Amino acid sequence: FCIHSKARCFHLHRASSVGARKETASRIAPFGSSTSSMKSIKNINWVKSLKTPPFNGNNVTEEPSLSSTHQQQEAMVSILSWNILAQYLFDSTQKWYDHVDPEAPVFTWEDRFPNILDELCSYDADIICLQEVEFEAFEYDLLPSLKRVGYDGMIQNKKGRSSNHGYGISTFWKKDKFQLVDKIHRSRATVAFLEGQTSSTTNKSVLAVTNCHLEGNPIKAVTRVKQLQNVLSTMNKKRPHHHLIICGDMNCRINQSACSTYLQSGSCQNHKDEIVDWGRIVDKNDLVDIAPHSYQMQSAYPIELADKRPLDYVTYVSTPKSDTDEFVALDQIWYHTTNTTSTDQSDSHSVQVMGLKHPFHSPEHRRNVMKYGLPSVHNPSDHLPIGCI
Repeated sequence: FCIHSKARCFHLHRASSVGARKETASRIAPFGSSTSSMKSIKNINWVKSLKTPPFNGNNVTEEPSLSSTHQQQEAMVSILSWNILAQYLFDSTQKWYDHVDPEAPVFTWEDRFPNILDELCSYDADIICLQEVEFEAFEYDLLPSLKRVGYDGMIQNKKGRSSNHGYGISTFWKKDKFQLVDKIHRSRATVAFLEGQTSSTTNKSVLAVTNCHLEGNPIKAVTRVKQLQNVLSTMNKKRPHHHLIICGDMNCRINQSACSTYLQSGSCQNHKDEIVDWGRIVDKNDLVDIAPHSYQMQSAYPIELADKRPLDYVTYVSTPKSDTDEFVALDQIWYHTTNTTSTDQSDSHSVQVMGLKHPFHSPEHRRNVMKYGLPSVHNPSDHLPIGCI
């Protein structure tokens, strides 16, 4: 993300392994680097650590792939997104979880929270976006615990909470890297406007982090698109920002959905191909009144991964699976490909994805998830965390 006024693009920061519990994760390295971005699934760089140097340039550990200029060090930032499974939903829909080992430490929040916190702390991401966060869990567990390790955070306010939901969306950021300067609350999305805490006192960049948990009913594709349009429209009017990230549980397939069409194309109007969502053709007449957006959005994870190598991009495994079953990537990260305030479309002002977090941290982990489903002994949620640069 652009944190420095002269830094415009993501770059990979290669990191060493940070422990057995740390999953393969993403790293954002300095803007303006000569490293080329990932343009296909053939050269994806799966990276392991989310820890980045401080913006002020102090105590920075040099690594071979990281340029040592102060400007580039100031530009490094990382992000993680995860649906942690609301305890209320787990408790009230036990029929969905008949496959779960009765001895697994997942049947109470007291069992699951330490594992969730351990996962979050092990990643050491600069920004954390969580979905299905119970409001009391945020107030009494997540926020106090993450504050102790340097984060601050927000959750949907009362106006943004649906009356029949005891859970919502929460976003956390490292206080030594970001300051919250504004926010937006909607029933299915929040936006945190984060200003980079760089050593520069002028021209600080603002990153808009949109955290979503879209409508879950498979047949309500139009509703999901409207939810995206609403938050993007509000954000455009609310506050100027230099960069935009949209992440969270989109509740639709990344390779075939109305939301993906809308984000990629800017509009569902005049789309020449049929729009299919969860196997159903979406009536374009229902989409014509949805206003277009002006961003140039792209998925951080190559969309073709979902078609050609689905086990490299699966984020939700509700029941035990075999390798021939269908896998879905409900959790997604999208980014605006240029600086929103710049008219220069050259590479020096572009956003480049250079590293991705793999959903599994080992072949054995993948085999266990496929065999036992989620949640499980070593996985406190039915979703897998994702991360990108």
